[in-house]
Amino acid sequence: MANLEERIDDKRHKLMDKQSKITEAINSLDDDDECTIMTEKYLNGKTWEQVAEDNGYSWRTVHRIHGRALKKIKLA
Repeated sequence: MANLEERIDDKRHKLMDKQSKITEAINSLDDDDECTIMTEKYLNGKTWEQVAEDNGYSWRTVHRIHGRALKKIKLA
């Protein structure tokens, strides 16, 4: 049982580290729309359709903004 709890704690810490890195990358973006879309998709777990609807964008526009954000994150 202790081994299982240890493995769970290890996985929890790894997930928290990944979430922290994702949050840091998103916060490095200088465009509010990019930050919002990336946050809603990757931290809040919304579908592309939900992200588009919640922000008043078409599905295509959300993907265009997402692509632009990914390029900025990749360059950083």
